Amino acid sequence: INDHSARVLDIERYGGGANQRFDIILVPNTGPSAIGWWWYYGVSAGDLLQQARRHGARLVDIEPPQDGASNYAGLMIDNGMVKNGDCGGAFASVDERIINWMKRYDVPGAQAAIVKGDNLVYSCAFGYADIKTGREVKPTDLFRIASIAKPITSAEIRRLEADSVLSRSDKMLDRLGQFKPDEPYEDDRLDDITIQHLLDHKGGWNWGALGFDPMFYTDTISTALDTNRPSTCTQNIRYMFQNVDLSFAPGGGIDDKDYSNFGYCILGRIIHAQGGQTYESYVKQKVLDPIRITNMKIGKSLASGRFPNEVQYYDLPFASDVNSVFDGEPEKVQRPDGGFYLEAMDAHGGWIGSAMDIARFARFANPEPYGAGGNWSHQGGLTGTSTIVTRSGDEVIAIFFNHQNRATGDDLAALANGARDSVSRWPAVDHWGKYGYGPRRAR
Repeated sequence: INDHSARVLDIERYGGGANQRFDIILVPNTGPSAIGWWWYYGVSAGDLLQQARRHGARLVDIEPPQDGASNYAGLMIDNGMVKNGDCGGAFASVDERIINWMKRYDVPGAQAAIVKGDNLVYSCAFGYADIKTGREVKPTDLFRIASIAKPITSAEIRRLEADSVLSRSDKMLDRLGQFKPDEPYEDDRLDDITIQHLLDHKGGWNWGALGFDPMFYTDTISTALDTNRPSTCTQNIRYMFQNVDLSFAPGGGIDDKDYSNFGYCILGRIIHAQGGQTYESYVKQKVLDPIRITNMKIGKSLASGRFPNEVQYYDLPFASDVNSVFDGEPEKVQRPDGGFYLEAMDAHGGWIGSAMDIARFARFANPEPYGAGGNWSHQGGLTGTSTIVTRSGDEVIAIFFNHQNRATGDDLAALANGARDSVSRWPAVDHWGKYGYGPRRAR
């Protein structure tokens, strides 16, 4: 079927077991999607329906259970993708690129927003927030933003510096306040780590050399500290300071595995200690509220904790359950639904928000997360989540997916940059007011 760039018009099955065979009739596939058909067998009727929604497909043939079995076989073809919001028109090429990406990587739902100048010129939602219920994604729905939380944390550190509360050259241990663990520490070089080192992923932790990422090591840390599962960010700091050597001297580095979620966990506690309120509350007050971003919050790990306008998150189709990081029920979960402790990741990966929220943050945050200049990009990824925001001058594009696909970070950057660059005509529109964003407050 792929060799002929075709789609199936009709299919007949005969025989059974090892002797099962199919006759098919093909016609040219003239639709925009590079992948236009899917075939499932041995699945329940409910799974068949959910996979059709996941692919934005329709069933063209279905075979009922045989010989007393309870499972079905079904053939699907591309049926486009449901969309909501301000889509198409001058941004039809953006729609097409995102839909093709979703078809290629089995992504159930997505959002995209583009800001040009001060205006929100594009906000489109694609596919399904929940493939079980058929709830479609809306432009205001909330997604986990994963590591795009790091620019938010960086902006708040710069706000504290602008307000003369701290300096980025300050030593980490001098600013941790009540979150500073008791000594002795395993490595004396902790004394040398500055706030700037943490921002730059140069604090001294290399997850390749360590063999683990502390923020996903909750069972081991909880056992070592004899605390309840899962371990918090504060408990992770205590464990790491008291038990683990640095991988390299602060300010140095080994390789690209220096990227440190743990360093931003520490920055979140510095913000709490120096701001006098929780990390989440302080960021909302000082960074998000002034630019009228009011719906963002720290998400919840378990599916039972989803907010009413939050999407569901999806692993690979038919992925096996994993052990929950929480004690009690449920003991087994899909990995996005309790296989890691999202609340402990607040400052490096715990926020939820819409693509519009993050596009607005990237355009108007004061201070900017990476200083003046206006050109930066950041990606995020967790099982069930893939995100990117890219700013080039006064143009910003943010794209969110509720599935982490098999593509590389370079592929995702190419998608975002290609989508933005494909716009040949910028319409004179501004949709901020339509979605409830008020005027920005002066500082």
